[in-house]
Amino acid sequence: MLAPALNHPGGLDTGEREELLCLLQFPGWTYDLSPFSHTPQLPANDLAIAPLLVLTLIAAALGTVGLAGLRRRDVAGP
Repeated sequence: MLAPALNHPGGLDTGEREELLCLLQFPGWTYDLSPFSHTPQLPANDLAIAPLLVLTLIAAALGTVGLAGLRRRDVAGP
């Protein structure tokens, strides 16, 4: 039998994540730290574009900051 995270491409489903948070006694706000809590659970729910756009903008901003930091590093070339 496969582990729950390997059974389907999305990893743990919403109910399993909530059970894990309750089992480990994490506060509820820790669930919101995961980007998977903000994306729609297709095909069960309707497609919501707004959360996907916000997550894309956050990823683009973090990528830009990371590239800017990479360019500013002080490493001598060969």
